[in-house]
Amino acid sequence: MAGSVFKRCGCKVTVDEPDGTRRRRPLGRRCPALVRSDGSWDPHHGSWGLQLEVRVPARAKRCQIRQFGHPTRASAAQLLLSVEELLGIARHADDPGATRLEIADMVRASLLARRTLPEAHEIRAKVILGQPFNQALTLETFLHEWITGKKDIKPGTSHSYRQHIDRYLIPLLGHHRLDRLRVAHVQAAFDQIAEQTEATAQHNTARHLTLPAAERARHGHDAPAACAPLKDTPAFRHPPGHATIQRIRATLRSALTDACKQQLIGVNVAKLVNLPSERRPRPKMWNETRVTAWRASGQVPGP
Repeated sequence: MAGSVFKRCGCKVTVDEPDGTRRRRPLGRRCPALVRSDGSWDPHHGSWGLQLEVRVPARAKRCQIRQFGHPTRASAAQLLLSVEELLGIARHADDPGATRLEIADMVRASLLARRTLPEAHEIRAKVILGQPFNQALTLETFLHEWITGKKDIKPGTSHSYRQHIDRYLIPLLGHHRLDRLRVAHVQAAFDQIAEQTEATAQHNTARHLTLPAAERARHGHDAPAACAPLKDTPAFRHPPGHATIQRIRATLRSALTDACKQQLIGVNVAKLVNLPSERRPRPKMWNETRVTAWRASGQVPGP
């Protein structure tokens, strides 16, 4: 790929054609007013443009990227560097030639509409993961690709990662674009997990308190009376404790670390989330006194 930056204007000159007619033709780069008497560019005449010849596969149609109307040489040169960076990402693809043409078409469409060029990390992410350019890479898509290709971990670790991804990370964060995932998004998700943990613990306690009455009704062969209290309380669930929440964050942190290594994102936001660092409580012996108290109140004396 050979790119260049140049200056031109819209001035026209009248010329005599071989057939005897006279026509107006633009001077373009040849306009003498573009240059001052001292040889420097005149900042008040003409505008800067860029031109880039895209390398295409054999027998493919010629592809050229051009744009004009930049006020300074620096702005045109900076845009040219951005375009070259985007086209250079194609070398990571399985078919660099075809991918380079796809990126070039996307760049030309953006330049024609005077839109901002696509972000390089977005294009790089889609090329590395084989995603279509017209689809945004979400965290859900990346996590599925990541855990499927994660071959350097033990089966038990992989199973734990999949549980965290399917139960918590994708339902709460999967809809976010990977490159636009922020600390606030992750913090809100883990705050929601903590709230669900407290609510689940309260539901478990409430259901446990209904068990004695239901048990007495069952022994009295009164099925409706035995089922009634249980219908009004949610079923028992095992809420994730503080240690589990830390492991869920560790799963996300590991995935985003690999995303950083692949240059899909610049910052691992999972590292910046604040979580309570509570130690796991020491186990207690469930002696007769503690079991009696647990049966009466439903409060677990300890693990």
